[in-house]
Amino acid sequence: MNLSQVKLVVTDMDGTLLNTQHEVSSLFYHLFEKLKQHNIIFVAASGRPYYGMVDKLSSIKNHMIIVAENGGLAIQGNSVFLSNPIKPKNLLRIITIINTIDNTHPVFCTRHKAYVMSKSKPLLNLLQEYYKNYELIDTPEIIEDEVYKVALFHEESSEKYVYPSVKVLEKDFKVKLSATHC
Repeated sequence: MNLSQVKLVVTDMDGTLLNTQHEVSSLFYHLFEKLKQHNIIFVAASGRPYYGMVDKLSSIKNHMIIVAENGGLAIQGNSVFLSNPIKPKNLLRIITIINTIDNTHPVFCTRHKAYVMSKSKPLLNLLQEYYKNYELIDTPEIIEDEVYKVALFHEESSEKYVYPSVKVLEKDFKVKLSATHC
């Protein structure tokens, strides 16, 4: 394969770079070395949090770009080159809407951890894979870190029970369904 014209390779994590066990194939690391030999920049992009992506790609994290939180945070090595947190006034607006939706469990995503206000067993199980570094809180007002994303979890169906209430935010924010529950 002629890689002389390739400058950048970008991939999603879930369903692309990660296998069904949420692991990176050992074969990938051989391909990654070939990319480096050809000075091709590698980017892993995901809705996952930065720390979760680093956990999966720790051996190469300093030789690539990580785009986390659906594009809210981009880091190369130790340098943050894109940081687009939710402004506090907008976060308050989002929280106000969330508080009107029954049985919805928000996950407030920051660079170093997630903040969760629920002890929902299905949500806590999900957190083990996607947001291992999380803290249970009583109110979002205690969050001092910048919030990059608010994930909303519903035990039955986010599309049916959550999306109709948050679609009003689409003119100002990216509102996306992610699987059945988020």
